Amino acid sequence: MSVTREVGVMKKSLPLFMAIALVAVLYWYSGKQSDESLEESRPAILSEPVVPVVQTQTESTALPPLTKNLPLATQPVADSSENISVVAAQSVEIDEVSEPIVKAPNALAGSDSRVFIAVQDLKPELAQWLVDRELVRKIVLMVDLMAQGDIPVKHRPLDYAMDQFRVVQRGQSYEVDPKNYERTIPLVFALTAISPQRLADYYRGWYPLLERAYAEQGRNDHFDNRVHMAIDNILQAPPAPQGALLKQPRVLYQYADPELEQASHLHKWLWRLGPENQQRIQQFLQSFKQYLLAE
Repeated sequence: MSVTREVGVMKKSLPLFMAIALVAVLYWYSGKQSDESLEESRPAILSEPVVPVVQTQTESTALPPLTKNLPLATQPVADSSENISVVAAQSVEIDEVSEPIVKAPNALAGSDSRVFIAVQDLKPELAQWLVDRELVRKIVLMVDLMAQGDIPVKHRPLDYAMDQFRVVQRGQSYEVDPKNYERTIPLVFALTAISPQRLADYYRGWYPLLERAYAEQGRNDHFDNRVHMAIDNILQAPPAPQGALLKQPRVLYQYADPELEQASHLHKWLWRLGPENQQRIQQFLQSFKQYLLAE
């Protein structure tokens, strides 16, 4: 699939390695699975594995235009202490001179080493968690699933070691132990410290390679649309439910409230990160998107 080139049309494009910055943490709860193939699989329910720790207390080119108009969220997506909403482009100061980026490779084959160098340039701490195979394809697959409100449980671009998931027993039910939220703080802080302008530079420079990886899935639209939709899905996530009870009908935990359990896998993942981490990610994406929409 060729990329439609219309110079100057996509000032609204969303950045490249943002894919890593957005959802690196998508995999904090999932077990390690084989990465030998890249066929798309249906993500598992957003729940935690059994064996809980229970406490009884307590080539640079212009990007293609969007093939359809995607509405921006306008409702608050954070708690009442600090509302976050998606808004139209606002005045953002842009540096006229930026440092050169790591040039994108010409082909997907053998591109992993260049991705590693680029991520080191963006935020050196993130490079330690990269997997060593098929990074561009895995990033594209991850974003595509997030655009659907889903998350992958394999083919992950990052491998971030986690302690066991902890719950607090409440009678016959459970609650999430707030100590779980501390597990992803290093990753969340690293990805939200990336410069939005730098990410935009990388996205534009690497876009043809990302589009090529997306075309391998046999899609007729553009990868830029999927990135846009994935970001909006995260920004539209409501605040995490406080004190929600969990149940464990079989192996995995589920929300006891059917309405909460029916939420998208992506939103339930954000809730499991904890309210502060969710808010950091949404604030990062809000400012990120405003920066990209700026003239």
